[in-house]
Amino acid sequence: MTHATDTVLNRDKPVTALSGVSAKRAQQLAKLQIETIGDLAGHFPRRYEDWTSLKPIGDLQDGEDGVFLAQVQKVPTLFRKGTRSTLQTVLRDPSGAIKGVWFNQPYLQDKLAVGDIFLFRGRVKREGRSFSVFNPAFEPQPQAVFPEVGESLAEAVADTFVRPVYPTTQGLGQNLLRGFVDRALAAVIPELDETLPGEIRRRYLLPDRVWAYTQIHNPDHLENYRLAKRRLAFDELLLLQLGLRLSKTAEMQRKAVPLRFTSQPKLLTELKKNITALPFPLTGDQKKALSDILKDMDKAVAMNRLLQGDVGSGKTIVAFLAMHACVLAGRQAVLMAPTGILAKQHEDSLRRLFPDIPAERIACLTGQQSAAQKRQVYERLKSGDIMYLIGTHAVLQKGVDFRALGLAVTDEQHRFGVKQRLRLIEEGDAHVLVMSATPIPRTLGLIVYGDLDVSVISEKPPGRKPIKTYTARTKDMPRLHAMIRRSAAHGNQTYVVCPMVNESDDSDLQSAVELYERLANTELTDLRVGLLHGQMKEKDKNEVMDRFLAGDIQVLVSTTVIEVGVDNPMATFMLVMNAERFGLAQLHQLRGRIGRGADESICVLQSDVGEGLARERLVTLCKSEDGFEIAEADLRLRGPGDFFGTRQHGLPTFRMANLYEDQELLSQSAEACSHILRDDPTLAQLEHAALREEAIRFLAQREA
Repeated sequence: MTHATDTVLNRDKPVTALSGVSAKRAQQLAKLQIETIGDLAGHFPRRYEDWTSLKPIGDLQDGEDGVFLAQVQKVPTLFRKGTRSTLQTVLRDPSGAIKGVWFNQPYLQDKLAVGDIFLFRGRVKREGRSFSVFNPAFEPQPQAVFPEVGESLAEAVADTFVRPVYPTTQGLGQNLLRGFVDRALAAVIPELDETLPGEIRRRYLLPDRVWAYTQIHNPDHLENYRLAKRRLAFDELLLLQLGLRLSKTAEMQRKAVPLRFTSQPKLLTELKKNITALPFPLTGDQKKALSDILKDMDKAVAMNRLLQGDVGSGKTIVAFLAMHACVLAGRQAVLMAPTGILAKQHEDSLRRLFPDIPAERIACLTGQQSAAQKRQVYERLKSGDIMYLIGTHAVLQKGVDFRALGLAVTDEQHRFGVKQRLRLIEEGDAHVLVMSATPIPRTLGLIVYGDLDVSVISEKPPGRKPIKTYTARTKDMPRLHAMIRRSAAHGNQTYVVCPMVNESDDSDLQSAVELYERLANTELTDLRVGLLHGQMKEKDKNEVMDRFLAGDIQVLVSTTVIEVGVDNPMATFMLVMNAERFGLAQLHQLRGRIGRGADESICVLQSDVGEGLARERLVTLCKSEDGFEIAEADLRLRGPGDFFGTRQHGLPTFRMANLYEDQELLSQSAEACSHILRDDPTLAQLEHAALREEAIRFLAQREA
């Protein structure tokens, strides 16, 4: 490491504390999410250039990234054509010669003097009987002497190396960024305490932390990089799990008002009467989940439970019953939904399924309501007139004060993020229930929801038939139109889902507005066609949805605004346009909008993609209705970055760990987590001080 001029600096200091990092450079670094010296030291390479695999020119192969020692034999010749240029010369070693070619780099002509020896690295290509190397990078080797016959080529070069290549941004070259990272590393290494106990390092064959940071940036050879990466990935997985367990321990200390519901026979009898009056029986999983929730709410420690189930498994009725139990015990309940459409539907469903609840005790609160309407809800909520509140993110706004909140339910938690979930908790001593239909691969459940107790509903309500799923191409559209007509003739309805609202430069993508106009005015003029998308006003969206639920609209052309929770038992056919543009888990969510009644349902995935990854994903969906199985496939085929999207699940950014590829490391880190916390549940011991600090720091990413 050559840049050691900076004194030891705290890693939380801004990058401008490093010599050479100006305010302008700091702005460029900020585009890479680098703001502190610690961020810079933790900005890991995305790949490496291996300059250690030296070969004689005579052994170079067509197509390889060759590394060779050569002498410039001819004066470089520069050819110009307009604004473009080509620089050529001949490079030679005792085994042969190769032509060096550089495009649009005329300034290199003065750097390549005849007789000088360089280490070259570049893509080799055969051209007839000779070889060329294109745009090779090179390093001067003034001390190099070509070896005699039988001597090692490596001995001729003073210093071969593995060079890191970093993610960068415009105006920030690799050499400059490498210098910044080296200086940051030199500044923080002295304060980089070892976090892992020696026993853990020995058990899992992990190198020490300082060595890992040094070798990940400047590996002596690629095997060292692999060892360093394994240690740093292990750290990430362990720190997250420790942070979640510490968070859960703290959450278990949060007090709540115990509802004492299960110890009051009168309340239990009333709830059982409501359950019996439902138009459908509860499944075993639903009963078990409700029992878990009621037991949790009886405690003086706040419930923090996840209710997870596949699409259509009946989570909402369990949440409604939990809310009803809370109100029967004298406390208010709130449910937060991700969209206004779903909030309105939940309100309608609650009124329909619990007709004995006085109408004025239930209210809906969304961002689209007028200030006067919101003010009225606020007042009635504070006075206790409203006992059941259903809404969107509007329930998080200032002015929303409860008289006595007992239960906060968030629907589709991954759409809100951890901070918003905590905002509901801040209402005081409320119990918290989180619902999610998003299938998380079983192997990742601990990582995503490690701070929650979990109830899983895997049974589907009785009478549901499997949804048949097929793929189709554009040429099949006339046949698909006939299927839509046939469905309408039987009194059923259809969703047609498009990946975007309006037309764009990508003319191959089907837009909802354009398709709606075509179907309504040309191809399905005999049917009543409606349009729904996220850019419509809330009032218009609700009106369209009401007409669809009433059967007035037979074909609903929509974007993914219908992805979550919309429940229409008469919708039995779904056509997804450009299905390759959606993730597998998202397609599974969309498909869950049909198959909610007794009639057979069909989902058709329209896509003109040929063989390959995109087609494989669609075929996977055709073969399975198991959300967890589909999620595993989605993770395998797309990788964690695309699967989890923009940190929607509250996951931190992993720099080194790959949640799919590092399954063994995930298992080992979970073992280590349990081992460490068994003897020190709060990481209070002095030997775990650095580990505790890092775990809290790492978990803070998740709540950012």
